[in-house]
Amino acid sequence: MNTFIRQIDLEIRRQQKYLDTAKHRIALAPKGSLLARKRKKKIDYYHVTDEKKGKESKRIRR
Repeated sequence: MNTFIRQIDLEIRRQQKYLDTAKHRIALAPKGSLLARKRKKKIDYYHVTDEKKGKESKRIRR
């Protein structure tokens, strides 16, 4: 039973480390969202900074 509790404790610590890493990466990411639109045979990517209307958007080239 003791080894089971240690394994659970280890898993909790590992998941906390993953969570901290994810929060750090999100903090470094640019504001806004990514929009992908398929046009004919290619996909265009847009960095949308105004999420409500999508008016202020900047195209990202591949």
